[in-house]
Amino acid sequence: MIYKFPLRIPEGRVVSITQGYKSTELAEWYKAQGIKYGEHTAVDAICGNSVQTYGAPFVCPFPTAQLVPGNSVIADPERGLSGRILISHTDKDGNYIIVGGVHLSGIVEKPNYVEGDVIGYIGNYGMVRPAPTIGRPFDGSHIHMSVVVNGKV
Repeated sequence: MIYKFPLRIPEGRVVSITQGYKSTELAEWYKAQGIKYGEHTAVDAICGNSVQTYGAPFVCPFPTAQLVPGNSVIADPERGLSGRILISHTDKDGNYIIVGGVHLSGIVEKPNYVEGDVIGYIGNYGMVRPAPTIGRPFDGSHIHMSVVVNGKV
């Protein structure tokens, strides 16, 4: 089954996507932050530049979906917490699909969603590069999006 891309992208913006990779430089940066880093298995996406990307809606791509309980985190930049949300859908063939987003500036937490419902907003919270600064508050804006089908990334 084919689903819509889960980002609401304004006309005229270019979407850039980086898929899973192994990066020694990134691994060293995470290690310096005290984070155990393995392989990057998600998709990172931006919608235009970092200013245009910040606040772009992350939307439900499924006809119906449910919040995965206990996995949402409300962004709290002062504590270094990144907004995170996971939703799930079971398709007509019985495949259990989870879509999640991280680095969100906000989440819309409710028990059920339909296609097109906003589930969160792209941000730059948590460990992002380049890190936002007072002079450049939108740097690092992107969504770290994962898709898991029947328990496999």
